[in-house]
Amino acid sequence: MSKEMPKLTSRGYELAKKLFDIYYPKTKPPTENDKIQPRSRIIGSTDYSKFDKIAIEIEREEILSKKKILNMTNPNDIKIQRQMFEGSSKPRIEMCTIFKNEGDENLLSKKYIEAQNSYEKALSNLFYNFDDKEEQKKIEKLKCSINLNLSMVLMKLKNYKDAIGYLIEAKRLQPDNLKTLYRMAYCYYCVGDYDKARNIVNDVIKNKNNNSEEFKNLLDEINNKELSDNKKRGKMLKGV
Repeated sequence: MSKEMPKLTSRGYELAKKLFDIYYPKTKPPTENDKIQPRSRIIGSTDYSKFDKIAIEIEREEILSKKKILNMTNPNDIKIQRQMFEGSSKPRIEMCTIFKNEGDENLLSKKYIEAQNSYEKALSNLFYNFDDKEEQKKIEKLKCSINLNLSMVLMKLKNYKDAIGYLIEAKRLQPDNLKTLYRMAYCYYCVGDYDKARNIVNDVIKNKNNNSEEFKNLLDEINNKELSDNKKRGKMLKGV
């Protein structure tokens, strides 16, 4: 014969109810105060909250573009597929600009490692093809500027070899940029490749419109340094 469960008194019922509410609280719908408010993350003159929004927008566009590709009737159209995967260029350019501005601030503050990281992040957002010719020109100008700034950072860090790589890219984008040519010649000079440094300088000096004293002075430095190195090498050979 089964025993009946003992009945709770009103006091016992209230106590059990309180314990139940403590350990199993009711879930309430979120109020306006409970919602996460966007935070202002401004460092210097860079608002990183804007970067967060752009990053989310890029991720959203990439997901949508990939969904479109899956639904395409002609999957063999490689050009359309590439355009879909690349998505809109506007958010990428905005992200690039944010990182470039951050790099400029770090460069002015002599935070060279931080500046290098910022500029590299900026360039990473431009490794895409842009079909619009006018837009492509703006992109190339922006790329050249970032590559030049990166070369300056690396020169400050005395990393002339890596700086040359960015200067080669800057020269490809703007072949007649004197700032690029001067830095490239100077970096070759610093790593001891005097022939390449001299060839760049001589090409500039031969151009009647670019008969710059800075390049002439650099040519003198190159020749004097090479002569000094040869003398030191000759003395070393005599001592052997």
